[in-house]
Amino acid sequence: REVLQKIGAGRIEELTMEDLVRYHMSVSDVYEGQSSLLSYKGKRFLVKGDITAIKGRAKSGKTHFLAVLIAAILRGSYAGYQVMEFNLRILHIDTEQGMLNFQSVIKKALRLAGLPKDRDCERLNTYNLRELSAKNRIQAVGMLVEAYCPDVLIIDGVRDLLSDFNDIGQSSEVVNFLMAISKQKRCAIITVLHENKADNNMRGHLGTELLNKASEVFQVQRSGDDERSFYKVTQTDTRNLPVEDFTFTMGENGLP
Repeated sequence: REVLQKIGAGRIEELTMEDLVRYHMSVSDVYEGQSSLLSYKGKRFLVKGDITAIKGRAKSGKTHFLAVLIAAILRGSYAGYQVMEFNLRILHIDTEQGMLNFQSVIKKALRLAGLPKDRDCERLNTYNLRELSAKNRIQAVGMLVEAYCPDVLIIDGVRDLLSDFNDIGQSSEVVNFLMAISKQKRCAIITVLHENKADNNMRGHLGTELLNKASEVFQVQRSGDDERSFYKVTQTDTRNLPVEDFTFTMGENGLP
């Protein structure tokens, strides 16, 4: 509620020096270190209290990569990925796909996790906000995070939290909103954003803001356009030790 009031609703709150006391840094204090929720081949990533960005062209395999990560979190380990904490709770919010396509992605993740694809998993809550306006999507994200207190928040289609991803003000407000949620709720946030057609940068001022504030960025690329295609995931930016590249293909069963 505090996040919504101060950021999501777009109002500027008056601050006092008493308000700023909690933001003071002292070298004599002991601060809690940031912990990672996943590792790949011994290198940790997906930091609690921070943002991880996934980028790629349209149809590059970003949702397939998400399915792999979700499966690893639900199973404890999968395809070389290992959780650092067990029984993690996921809140997966989609803003782009239709309900049927979104359901297909979640069923794919459940199958990879070895769970029934026709029964909801209590540690994975999923919402499709495609029909809402940008302003209401932000409000809904805040309400859902408050209700579920997830360890991992996935927003597939973060550009839909604002009406113009080239607007500096809107972009800054959305990223600040996500940063506030991640810090206050101690959750890791995964955002998904398309790349520019002309280069490998994330789209618009929103992409620039995410690059500046995210703890790590992963790029998903697809080679080929048939069943023999393979997908490559590269960590292009990180504040920590770099994670090795990850490649996968699609099996005959339609799973990565």
